[in-house]
Amino acid sequence: MQWILRDMAINSYSIAGTVLAAIGGMFLCWKRSQMSSESEEMLRINKKMQQYKKSVQLREQSQSNLRNSSKIVPANSSVPSKQTSSPGRRVVVLFGSQTGTAEAFAATLHQEGSSKEIPILNYDLEEYDAKVCLAQEIFVILVVATYGEGNPTDNAVEFAEFIKQLQKVDHKPLKNVSYTVFGLGNRQYEHYNAMGRSIDKQMELAGARRLYRYGEGDDDQNIENDFEEWKKKLWSTLLGNPQVCKELGLSGHDTMEDANAKSAIVSCDYSITKCSQPSKIDQEKLSETHTNASPYAIKASNKYFFQSTSAKVIQKQELCASTANRSILHLEIDLKGTELAYQTADNLAILPENAWANVERLANRLKYDLDEWVIVKPNTRNGGSTCQDIPFPSPCQVATILTRYLDISNAPRKRALKKLAEFAQSQVENEKLVELASRNGKELYQKWILEEHRSFVDVLEAFPSIHIPLEALLDIVPFINPRFYTISSSRLAHPDRIHVTLSVLQTPQTDGRIFDGVCSSYLSQLTIPESRHDDKKKRQSRPGEQGSKQPRQWPHIRVFVRESKFRLPENSTTPIILIGPGTGIAPMRAFLHERLKQQELGYPIGHTELYFGCRNEREDFIYRTELESFRAKGILGEMHVAFSRQSTEKVYVQHLLAEQGAKVWTLLHDKGAYVYICGGIQMGQDVHKTLIEIIGRYGHKTPAEAKLMLSNWQTCNRLVQELWA
Repeated sequence: MQWILRDMAINSYSIAGTVLAAIGGMFLCWKRSQMSSESEEMLRINKKMQQYKKSVQLREQSQSNLRNSSKIVPANSSVPSKQTSSPGRRVVVLFGSQTGTAEAFAATLHQEGSSKEIPILNYDLEEYDAKVCLAQEIFVILVVATYGEGNPTDNAVEFAEFIKQLQKVDHKPLKNVSYTVFGLGNRQYEHYNAMGRSIDKQMELAGARRLYRYGEGDDDQNIENDFEEWKKKLWSTLLGNPQVCKELGLSGHDTMEDANAKSAIVSCDYSITKCSQPSKIDQEKLSETHTNASPYAIKASNKYFFQSTSAKVIQKQELCASTANRSILHLEIDLKGTELAYQTADNLAILPENAWANVERLANRLKYDLDEWVIVKPNTRNGGSTCQDIPFPSPCQVATILTRYLDISNAPRKRALKKLAEFAQSQVENEKLVELASRNGKELYQKWILEEHRSFVDVLEAFPSIHIPLEALLDIVPFINPRFYTISSSRLAHPDRIHVTLSVLQTPQTDGRIFDGVCSSYLSQLTIPESRHDDKKKRQSRPGEQGSKQPRQWPHIRVFVRESKFRLPENSTTPIILIGPGTGIAPMRAFLHERLKQQELGYPIGHTELYFGCRNEREDFIYRTELESFRAKGILGEMHVAFSRQSTEKVYVQHLLAEQGAKVWTLLHDKGAYVYICGGIQMGQDVHKTLIEIIGRYGHKTPAEAKLMLSNWQTCNRLVQELWA
């Protein structure tokens, strides 16, 4: 923007000089007065620009401070920030996990290795000091998931960068290390298992020796079967290697893979002790106590339980018509009184809570006292470092554990079913659970658990002989993961509020049950107090009743902000193409609000095109009034809306994009437009295909050249997308 104004100033002075030379000194005085007026206007615009830049800098600094504060390292702590225990004579399992699946697989490997008396440790990649330890390890098992568009998970970013740099070292720093990798991905995404493949390659380039074959799991199919198949010969390969066994100090006596050769020692990761209810003052200090805890006191993959902020929800609005058979909500979260900071179209992570009905069902089934207060502590396991593994804040009530921390509402993995079988007192039920968890039970598990959306609660009710103590349940049921939503508000326009747009998931089952999305269902049940005006009207309509003096109780949710890749071009005149059907409109709405505010501050605004899609114009054309207002104000140059279920012919955003192909190519090639895509994976793939066709047809490029052009735009963030399965 500065260069535009600088050119304007230079041109103004140049023109003034020409005129002065032509018409002489009398005009000079008049022109000087005109230039003074113009300069004042330019100063006014520059002042607004500087104010905006300052607000951006403050916002970025605040966000940086928030990220730095998330490490939870006490000010006077001498404890190292990474795991630096002595390497060598051990096997290490390292996991990069976003939703907990890779972490669960790593835990399985750790448990199996321990049962075979192998010295083995299990680390979150974020807590492992690769720079110090990796080159000295004997055998490393890497279990790494791919997140988003081929990216590492949040806890594996630093490791991925470190391992990438090792290939630049001439002396092969990992030449004495043996390794294997199992990657987790989803074939629906373009960059399937990119991180698993990349880390496997980087380890080899750094000199490490692949002792066991590389494996991959596809979460779009049955990732647990993939994992089970991959690890079938892992331990026999390890124990059958004399050199590795010698380095590990093993005698090699257990070289045959026999899962039943040793009886598994059933132990729990955590111990639970009852306690009295803390005083109100103690409860208020609880949060501060956890925040100041050593990083070794907190389970790294659960740190959001300790770092999230409680924020007030002050608005909830249904965006669909009453005749629609779906629900899309608009929420507004108040940031006043919190340290939350965000940038336009960032991601808001929401920590959901299980439905109270499910909590009561589970408590009744297992005879837990929901009102009981308990303290949760990690147990010391053979060869483990569980002193790091406090899973969530305690003391707390059992109700809090089942509501906030354990993912009891989702389908159990096979590993969990296998563990549940150990607590089934009925032989028939034990055998059935073992079958469900086995390779032979693949089809049964797919149909009865996955397709019919059976949760932990459903399974426990279907197998009534299972009796399991709470500490064992903590070891079996995974912890609840945060759900991420692209923020649909502009920080510039709404500095004290975050807007979220979400679809409420409800899926009818063949047996009459309704499968509810955990987070969307939780948010849909929030009750927002009526306005004071409504309260006053109600009190006036009930003569003889004394009006309540109780303050309104606003619902609070636990949240934190994560940076996204959605960023407007630095030059506000750069054209943008927004493609976001359904709730994919969220970041596009944020951008439109941002550009409206920029316009109000005196910014020149570039051309904006929106491609939006919904089912029916009369039922789920969300934010229609807002979008039409943006058009009227000149913020939105063109709006193309596809209705997929309004007629016999289904129309989607990619069809409208193709219709505007010539204009799209001009915007992309001649005007340097940026493209933003948000929505489902299939939509994203169809839009990519359409863009390749547009580039080929109007830019006279081959398919390979068109793909390369798109890839280059993605690299320089001219094409940004956020897709979900």
